[in-house]
Amino acid sequence: ADCINALAYGGKQRLRPENTKPAPTESFYRTPKPHNQFCDASRYLVGLGGIIAQYIIENETQPRERQILRNISYQGGAYRQQLGNGRPAYAVIGIVMAWSGKGSRIPRSLHQLLEEDGVPADLLEQVDEARMEVIHMNSLPAETRRKFTGDMGFVADFLNEGSFQGRSGQRIRHPSALCRMMETLTGDSRFTGQIGELMEKESKGEDVMMCEYIDMLEARGEARGVAIGEARGVTIGEARGVDLRIVICEDEKETRGYLSRLIREQADSFTKKCACEIREYASATECLSDKRRIDLLFLDIELQAPGGGMDGMELARQIRQQEREIQPLIIFVTGYDSYVYDAFDVDAFQYLVKPVEEEKFARVFKRALERIAAGGDHRKKAQTITLKTAGTSRTLPLDQILYIESSNHKAVLHLTDKEFACYAKIRDLEEELRDCFFRIHKGYLVNLSYIEQYSKTEAVLKNGERLLISKYKYRDFTKAYLHFLKKGAGL
Repeated sequence: ADCINALAYGGKQRLRPENTKPAPTESFYRTPKPHNQFCDASRYLVGLGGIIAQYIIENETQPRERQILRNISYQGGAYRQQLGNGRPAYAVIGIVMAWSGKGSRIPRSLHQLLEEDGVPADLLEQVDEARMEVIHMNSLPAETRRKFTGDMGFVADFLNEGSFQGRSGQRIRHPSALCRMMETLTGDSRFTGQIGELMEKESKGEDVMMCEYIDMLEARGEARGVAIGEARGVTIGEARGVDLRIVICEDEKETRGYLSRLIREQADSFTKKCACEIREYASATECLSDKRRIDLLFLDIELQAPGGGMDGMELARQIRQQEREIQPLIIFVTGYDSYVYDAFDVDAFQYLVKPVEEEKFARVFKRALERIAAGGDHRKKAQTITLKTAGTSRTLPLDQILYIESSNHKAVLHLTDKEFACYAKIRDLEEELRDCFFRIHKGYLVNLSYIEQYSKTEAVLKNGERLLISKYKYRDFTKAYLHFLKKGAGL
């Protein structure tokens, strides 16, 4: 009931214990033999005259391509049960709660699915529409999360903020269920390690408060945190066989000194096994003239070298023209936040605004070291895809693909310099390339890196080509594109 009130009614207590009751989760269909199907949860909203509505909730770790058909079948089963009972019909309302880290690009309506599967427009007009509400629990706005009054608020806050602190003074209503759900969603066994203690308090009639649970988690994780820190230090310092080389390119001497101090303090606290070499430069020219390896670059965008010269953004562009294997992680430091979208163009890891706050610096620096320790994702060779054609396999770098077109049961890859056709389903390619491509139309899967601009009806690529955007895809496309840009900047 709390989920429905928060997600469907903006926090209004439409469903309460006294006006709800369990509804069947099982329904039947024939194909041609009888089969049964189960939704995850279902509740009736009841009044003096009987049932007012039935709510069906589906939990999906990753919503399926044809999830809309599944939802229609659940709701159809619920309507089928009303047939012939002689009572007034009631509404059946479905909600899909998606728990994956990624936003889904599945069709949200029956018309959209049919259009993507090639149903002609004249037939589509004759089909009754059905829509599906998908709530991504990993990207709920704070305003929506505040509407939860029960334990789901803890889960939503942790998934979006990584913390329970905002509800530390709230009572946990179902401790065991909360612990098990958190372990399932995160894979972290610490969440269930306290079940025994929590259940003992509950059995004594004592309230179990979130602040107590937080203390238990922190105590259990402290020893493991030390071990993780040391292991990461070995990975960074010893496995790489060299120290971490950090460069500060900043024309203000005071800022260079301040950043250098923060780096040394954070490097020491992160792990004693990681020795940092810090080099400082006042201009882009000095930085470029040093041919030694750089792992992490703190770069001032508004560099003002004596006599002019390139600014930080131009320096970043020149660095990105180097071989990918030797490119450093770049963190921009600037007095203005208006450059944030320019940072996307040069694959900046993060963006710090002057005056740089120590707490914010610590978070960003730790993430940067973790990225490097994890294997230097920023230095990976260009991602590729391998496709088969005419009995042979061909591997293509993704950054050479402008878009993929579906044509006569083939996939035509439009590259930066030519075209390449193969037998493949565009739907399969969409799933494989979901991190950096988006299917804006049933016939087009576009590389988000090559989009220059877009409107509600078309996307314009950097080479000038224009591709149609389906009206059913526009909203999801804009969300995916913004997420892509933010991810590229490490935001």
